[in-house]
Formats: sequence, C-alpha cells, structure tokens
Amino acid sequence: MKEAIDSIFVQTFTDFELIISDNASTESTESIYQEYVAKYSRVRYYKNDILGGAPNYHRTFELSTGEYFK
Repeated sequence: MKEAIDSIFVQTFTDFELIISDNASTESTESIYQEYVAKYSRVRYYKNDILGGAPNYHRTFELSTGEYFK
C-alpha cells in the first residue's frame, strides 16, 4: 500500500489530489494514511462506515474537486 502511494509522489505530474476513502478497514491503515495527510496537502482521508465497493467509489467521486477523476 505504501509503495503504491509513494509511487504517485515520484511522478513528474504534480497537479493532482489523492482522496483516500477508507471503506471501514479494520487494519492499522488509518495511521499510515494520516502520515500522508500530514506530509502532503494534496492528500485527503475519509473514514467511512461500511459502504461496499460501488458506493465507496461514488463517495470518492463526490469528494473530488479536480477536472478529471480516476
């Protein structure tokens, strides 16, 4: 997980936002995500109740502010 997020920040394209929509994970991932929130202003983290795959995807889209979404 950290490797995937770190790979985003070594890209040359820097005009992006990273929205992490945590679908009620029970692991210690929140502390890892909070490190990125503290380090990068482009990272936003949201902890949700269990939404399921599609609703969590739609929630993430609703939280986005950029012109493009992936």
